[in-house]
Amino acid sequence: MVERGIRFLQGDSLMPAQKTLFTPKVASFFAGIGGFDLGLERAGFDSAFQCELNPFCQAILARHWPDVKKAIDINDVNSQDVPFCDVWAGGVPVPRRIFG
Repeated sequence: MVERGIRFLQGDSLMPAQKTLFTPKVASFFAGIGGFDLGLERAGFDSAFQCELNPFCQAILARHWPDVKKAIDINDVNSQDVPFCDVWAGGVPVPRRIFG
């Protein structure tokens, strides 16, 4: 079971967050297959939004994050579409020619 929330340094050890503490949220743009999302979730964040154009990547995101709000084309996203998040993460868009 993954514990959620920020971890605080107390003395020489990293203390796990309690469930009553603030859990930061992340919006992921150019999400790919969710590498940033996975890493940030393991660091205590909750994924709240993902945007990805590639259909293969969309299928991976839908399977692993079925309850996260999603958008397909970044050109169609405006600020009202994105829920409040503490962090906006973005991967570098991969040129289409790489996917062939």
